[in-house]
Amino acid sequence: MFVLTLTPGEEVDNNLRRFPFKLPSNLLWHPRGQSICETQIREIDPDVVHLHFGAASPFAWDGLKAVCNVGTPSVATVHSIWGKLARKLYALSSKSWKTETVFSAVSQIAADYVSTSLNREVKVAHNGVDIEFWHQANQQPSNQIEIVSATRFASRKRIRPQIDVIEKVVKQLRQDSPHFTIAGNGPDFENIKKRIKLAGLEQHVTLTGRLSKSELRDLYSRADLFLQMSVLEAFGIAACEARAAGLPVLTRQGSGVAEFVTHDETGYFEKSDNEIVNRIIQLSKQRDELARIKSNSRSQTPAQNWEHASAQVFELYQFAVHQGESK
Repeated sequence: MFVLTLTPGEEVDNNLRRFPFKLPSNLLWHPRGQSICETQIREIDPDVVHLHFGAASPFAWDGLKAVCNVGTPSVATVHSIWGKLARKLYALSSKSWKTETVFSAVSQIAADYVSTSLNREVKVAHNGVDIEFWHQANQQPSNQIEIVSATRFASRKRIRPQIDVIEKVVKQLRQDSPHFTIAGNGPDFENIKKRIKLAGLEQHVTLTGRLSKSELRDLYSRADLFLQMSVLEAFGIAACEARAAGLPVLTRQGSGVAEFVTHDETGYFEKSDNEIVNRIIQLSKQRDELARIKSNSRSQTPAQNWEHASAQVFELYQFAVHQGESK
């Protein structure tokens, strides 16, 4: 397997080929992206090319145009939920594509957006997580409810609305409020830290910064509930890892988390932030309900392990190659 990327870094071996091009804000774009991809594809002569798309992925876009010219069987996997602008741009651009590329997305909801935009069949190929590693978390409950999150501190992850939710919960429950721990880092970290201090929530919220996998697993072992505030999650790897560790997930409706969480069984999907506030208050007052949802989550591990993910991707490769042979 060969990997082509624009990201800078250490050269591990010849199978990882880097083509960095320095731009402001670390933008990943290269003026000769398509040419690079075509040259590499012809040199490597792979059986299939796998392209990975977000909402804006110029190098993957260049790779798609390259496979159009070279004619190599290809698979494109979308890892994000396309917003209105992205859907319009991809819809317009797809009219000029002359490709038999097999399209997939990491959840059904993401696949539906892509299918509507491109007017073509889009298959589902889930992300994979190390279920066995996360399931080793030994639950260590305490008297105070512990609600955890693991996320990047960026606006699309909705950390500011999460602090608003916490503030409302604390105002209503006061000393009976759960404790909230948010793991992760990112550009909004310091601003969120100031927001917590300004709201007087320092004793109710802990920011851990970035944690290792083992540290996260230890955190989950002491927790009762995983809270995810973002709504533009194509899959939700952090939430899936928390589910594998035995935690129920509380989140908003309309994300790929629905691939591994069932409402009122292994978590909750709410229509608004206010409903999330109400759910946290309900669970804080009804410990038997929290115990029920935790027991379900511990006993029902997600199906999205690496074996599951690998099988889905390999099936896509076979389909792409067979499609190329039948032309």
